[in-house]
Amino acid sequence: MIQSFSMKKIYILLLLIFSNIYGDAQNITGEWQGYFVTAGLHNPVRSYFFLDIKQSEKALWGVYNNFTGSSKDNVLGCLCTVTGIIPKGEVSNFDLYKDKIIEHHPKIEQSVCDFVNKLSLHYVVVDNLEYLVGQWYTATNAFVLKDGSSGVFVLKHVSLRPLSSLIKHNIDDYFPKLDKLMERGTTTDTLMLKKFFLLPDDESTLTNQEKDLINALKDKKNN
Repeated sequence: MIQSFSMKKIYILLLLIFSNIYGDAQNITGEWQGYFVTAGLHNPVRSYFFLDIKQSEKALWGVYNNFTGSSKDNVLGCLCTVTGIIPKGEVSNFDLYKDKIIEHHPKIEQSVCDFVNKLSLHYVVVDNLEYLVGQWYTATNAFVLKDGSSGVFVLKHVSLRPLSSLIKHNIDDYFPKLDKLMERGTTTDTLMLKKFFLLPDDESTLTNQEKDLINALKDKKNN
């Protein structure tokens, strides 16, 4: 009886430990910071990139800011909304689609802000830090690489909640049809609810390009 009780306590303890380890990692809600690379004819152009995202089950919505010319997240560039639905199963890859332009710097033409159409993301953990690394796409044929993308980006999770001072309202207020998005992202599968919709990959899954992006972001932070 004593041995059985001890084993039960150990099992509960292990369950709590693993819940804490993976509980936060499976939800990408919060602020992410990094940089954004635009493919060019001669030299690629790198700019700062900020993403404030929220996740509820499989539904994703948020605001990004790029082309700012500043490493500070309170400088306006192109402020746009994005939405997405996490694919079926436990995955580390997903897409975000630009919804609309909220605001942009007067010196930046709206057509520039409208250039981004989709972000294709890979969720990874390297040295206990969370990263989103991937490619971005445009609806035009300008600056398209061989793989169909128009550039790459890398972001690091810096906060568990959206913090950008540029976002003047609750992020939810930018999405009048948020209830429908959340409904699409809700699952009634009780077994699925016990799993994680997003599971980060580890360093061994990274492509050489993804490794270079993450290493460049680390070097940038250290300089």
